[in-house]
Amino acid sequence: AAGAGGASGGSDAAAKRAARRKAREEAKPDPTSAKASGSSGAARALPDGTEVPAFTVVHRGKFELGDHMTGGPAGNTSTRPKELVVKITLSQLKSAKKVELDVTERALTIACAGKYALDLTLPYPVYDERGSARFDKPTRVLHVTLPVRPPPEPEAPPASPAPAPTPAVEEVPPTPTEAAAGAGEGAAPAAEPESKKEAEGEAEAAAAVPPVRTSTKKAVNHSRWVAKEDAAKRDAEDEARRERLRVAAAKAREEAEVAAAEMKARAAEQARAAAEVKEKARAALEAAKAAMNATEPEFEWRQKAKSVTLLIKVAGVVADSVKFEAAAKQVTLSFKDGEDKAYRLAFAPAGDVDPAACHHDVASRNMVVVLGKATAGKWAELKAPEAAGPAPLTGDFVAAPAFDGAHAGYYFGTGAQGLGYYRDAKQQGGGAGGAGGGKKAAAAVPAPKPAAAPAPPAAATGGKKTKKAAAAGDDGAEAVLELGADGAFDIDAPKVKKAPKAKAKKAAKAGGGAGGDKATSAPVEFANTLIHELD
Repeated sequence: AAGAGGASGGSDAAAKRAARRKAREEAKPDPTSAKASGSSGAARALPDGTEVPAFTVVHRGKFELGDHMTGGPAGNTSTRPKELVVKITLSQLKSAKKVELDVTERALTIACAGKYALDLTLPYPVYDERGSARFDKPTRVLHVTLPVRPPPEPEAPPASPAPAPTPAVEEVPPTPTEAAAGAGEGAAPAAEPESKKEAEGEAEAAAAVPPVRTSTKKAVNHSRWVAKEDAAKRDAEDEARRERLRVAAAKAREEAEVAAAEMKARAAEQARAAAEVKEKARAALEAAKAAMNATEPEFEWRQKAKSVTLLIKVAGVVADSVKFEAAAKQVTLSFKDGEDKAYRLAFAPAGDVDPAACHHDVASRNMVVVLGKATAGKWAELKAPEAAGPAPLTGDFVAAPAFDGAHAGYYFGTGAQGLGYYRDAKQQGGGAGGAGGGKKAAAAVPAPKPAAAPAPPAAATGGKKTKKAAAAGDDGAEAVLELGADGAFDIDAPKVKKAPKAKAKKAAKAGGGAGGDKATSAPVEFANTLIHELD
């Protein structure tokens, strides 16, 4: 019997080893399949290009078998966990929107098109409808929590046969003498040996059956040593943490948007300021160039008690090119003629000017500018006495932050040495002939050709009106110009009349052949507005 028992034990151990080998073989992952099992697994690639992600199965809590049993021994406990937490690393994903998760009682399946595939066999049956999942974006780990089904109740062991009742009075078998003595009393005692053998057989059978031990010890509840997590409380804490993260993310996003808006506004302001500086520099440079290249027009001036009238003797003034600026102590006039020649007249008046009372009027052969006086009275001169001019420049370059007037032999601009006055090689070349070179250079700029106009003989008239000068204009009408006793120009409007074409042609031929006197009587054409006294 002992040998048979040893052989039986050896066969059981071999069977267990074979079972363990088979389990290890089954636990090895198939390189061509997404199936997996066990408590953890490393990431591996599949032939179709997808990847089996790394996973970990964590057992949380333990069941107490006594809490789920209605009978049987109460002292036994189970190692089955209460929950399974499956942690799956999805490092290629930023969110779980495209992840398909399917849970059954004994399997968990993950699918993400073109990236991940996992078919995990669970070590315990779970409640698939009670599970929860959340994706941790910072770590890119998917946490799946699955409650485990309780173990089935163990079957009660079969009831052992009750032992034979022990008689209250033990019968002692008779001795041989007593048996021989009682042999003559009757035949009944002859059956006692068989009854004795049966009793001995029953006693041996009862001794072969081990007695059933019934524990009267009270079952101990160890639940206080096991941490019981409230699922609702845990979910509330998770939701609170997610809410804090959402609030923090929204705040960070808002701060980033505000910072970006402020940065954009600062950049726009800097760009605007740079454009403004650039525009001012360009305008200043153009103004300086225009001032240097422009010619001062020929003009005559007369004054009244409250106004000063300037007759600009330039024909074909382009009205759109006129820039007239009048301030209390500065008058600036610039314009171009039909040949795109630039003119500029700038001076400080002898008296203060009223800008609101200043205006100009452009005609085909000249232009009139009226300056209103801030204080009535006569000016001794049109221009205020000029202060001592700037010191002459020396050297090939003199730095200057802005244009401060023309300097002989220099031009203002931006060059290799920066902004300032540079020596003009052309003017220097023109003046190489000696002292007269400068005059020749100055004379090289042609003076504007004045329009033919009658010279107002104010001194000769002694305050009386001059002889009326009239001639045919472009449209055949006669424009009559008179110089008043107070020195102001007036147009005698009622005396404007239309001359016959024949007379106009004859007068033109006569003027061309006669020369000097005829040419000086050419009309000065004004605009159709009356130049009137401001007072």
